[in-house]
Amino acid sequence: MMRPFFSTITCLMLGLYSLPVLALDGEVGLDFGTAGNSRAHADSLASIRTMSAVTSLLPRYQLAGSAYVYPNLDYGITGAALDSANGAISLGVLYHRESIQSVDTDLLPGWKLPDDEIEQLSLHSLTGASLAVSFLNRSLSLGASGFYIGTSNDLDVLTHAFELNLSMGAKFSDQVIFGLAANDILGQSNGSTLESAIRWGVLDVSGPLWKRCMTPTDIYYSSGGVEFDAGYSLRNESMDFMGVGFDIPLACSFSIHGGVQKRFVLDEMRYGTGFLIENVSNAVGYDVQLREQGGVWEHIHLLSIQFRLGNAPFAPRAHL
Repeated sequence: MMRPFFSTITCLMLGLYSLPVLALDGEVGLDFGTAGNSRAHADSLASIRTMSAVTSLLPRYQLAGSAYVYPNLDYGITGAALDSANGAISLGVLYHRESIQSVDTDLLPGWKLPDDEIEQLSLHSLTGASLAVSFLNRSLSLGASGFYIGTSNDLDVLTHAFELNLSMGAKFSDQVIFGLAANDILGQSNGSTLESAIRWGVLDVSGPLWKRCMTPTDIYYSSGGVEFDAGYSLRNESMDFMGVGFDIPLACSFSIHGGVQKRFVLDEMRYGTGFLIENVSNAVGYDVQLREQGGVWEHIHLLSIQFRLGNAPFAPRAHL
C-alpha cells in the first residue's frame, strides 16, 4: 500500500492582481517565480499537468496548497500532491478553483435600470491527475495526465472541456533533464500544443555540492540550474511560448530563482523572480510576476511557507 502523500506543504500564498484573470494554471511557488519555465524542474508541481513524465525521474514526496485574493476580494485556491518516492511509478493530482467578478456589466448586452446593481460571478475549475512510469533506474520515463476544465457563472452559462496530455522524459548523467509533451491532444481547452523543456542542474544528492547541506538519504530538492522551455501551437500554426528560467543556491539556507517568457499567441511578456529561505525540511518563499500585454502591466505577488515532511527525521526514506 502506498503511504500518504507528504513532503512539501505550502501553507500560505497571497496573490494581489491588478486585473482579474484566470490565474495560475496550476503553477505553485517556484513555477510562478520562474515565469512558467519549470516543466523539467525536479521540484515543479505544475509539471503534473504539463509534463508529467519528468515527475518520475527523481524521488519526490510532496503535498502543496495555495490561496490568493485579488484587491476586489476575488479569490482562488490550488492544491497538488505527488508521490514518486518509491518504485518506478509516479502519481500526481492537481486542483485549481477560482472565483472572479466577470467583465464590466456595462459591456453586457441588454439594459438595466440606473440604480440596479448586477453582480456576475464566474467560477473556474481545473481538476486532474497524472501517472508516469520510469525505466532504466529512472533514466527514461513516459507519462500521461487528464484534466477537467469547467467554467460557470450566475447567468447559467456553462462551459466544459477535457484535456489529455502525453509526455516523455529522460535524465542524463545526473545533470540534465529533457522532456517532450503533446498537450491538449483533443483540442478542447487551450488548443493542442507540442512542448519541450531541457534543464541543466546537479541532481545527484551524494555529489560534492550537496554534501555540506544534505545527506545521501534525503529526498531531492534543487541545488540550482537553468532551464529552457518552448511550445508550438498546432491550432494557430505558430510558436505558443518560449522562455528561460533559473534557480541559484547562494547558501544551504537561501536560494533565488527567476525567469522570462514570451507568450506569442497572447502577445504577452512575463517576468518572474523569487527566493526561498530553506533547509531540507522547511522553506519560506516569495515570488512576484510582472505581465505586459499591449502596454498594460499587471503584477502578482505570492508568499509561501513549505514543509518537506519527507525529509523529516521521522519520515521513511525514499529509494533512488
